[in-house]
Amino acid sequence: DLYEASYDTKKIDWNKAVKLKGTINTGFNEGTFSYDPVNKFAYYSQCNGASGKQKQCNIMLAKYNVANNTWTESTIFSFNSEAFRTQQQSISSDGNTLYFSSDMPGGQGGADIYKIKKVNGTWGQPENLGTTINTIGNEMFPFLSGDSLLVFASDGLPGFGGLDIFTSIIKDGSFSKPVNLMKPFNSSADDFNLVFKDSRDNGYFC
Repeated sequence: DLYEASYDTKKIDWNKAVKLKGTINTGFNEGTFSYDPVNKFAYYSQCNGASGKQKQCNIMLAKYNVANNTWTESTIFSFNSEAFRTQQQSISSDGNTLYFSSDMPGGQGGADIYKIKKVNGTWGQPENLGTTINTIGNEMFPFLSGDSLLVFASDGLPGFGGLDIFTSIIKDGSFSKPVNLMKPFNSSADDFNLVFKDSRDNGYFC
């Protein structure tokens, strides 16, 4: 389930975590939350479906009601499929570009990172980020920072073992060669899902 917690600057600690209110949480698995503040939509991953019978993970969206801090109108995103996973999404600041990880057919191998753009209110088709980012291994947990930096995890690029965290600069629609964040971020185990706060001076990862 997805939770929220507020940070108390006087106590220098987090307040008690509480479940998100509304339609987001089910009896099964929800995660990797990304918020579009322009259109007030949350994009999140849901695995197994509300009934628990779904085999894949899908991207969902829900509308935020500011007045009572509640999430409503949870619906499945249009390009999901029962044949492959779509998950771990990150939305751009204007709400018009969504990055996500998927093992859909036609990729480089394993899970790849894709992006999809919205034009005149309509989402287009997913676009594979290509061999600069994706490998025969798994590329997962994309996070878009300031619309100019892609942060992601890979076990196919050279690293310390398992999933390592990498960054790539986005310029004019192209991606620079990924850079391994090295130690102490990365280890011989799985390191992933780095997200920054408002600046790149502070963040969290798994």
